[in-house]
Amino acid sequence: MYERTWNPCFVGRERTSFIEFMSNLNLPKPQKMMEALPANERYGSVDVIL
Repeated sequence: MYERTWNPCFVGRERTSFIEFMSNLNLPKPQKMMEALPANERYGSVDVIL
């Protein structure tokens, strides 16, 4: 929720607009995705209290 509220990449964008925006950045694919994904699935659900 925090990310969607404060990150300028998200603010005011619909899903399709966000996907198009991110696609146009031409960022390289993450190099360690296969290592990070299992860790995020196990430990990625963290509640943040503001």
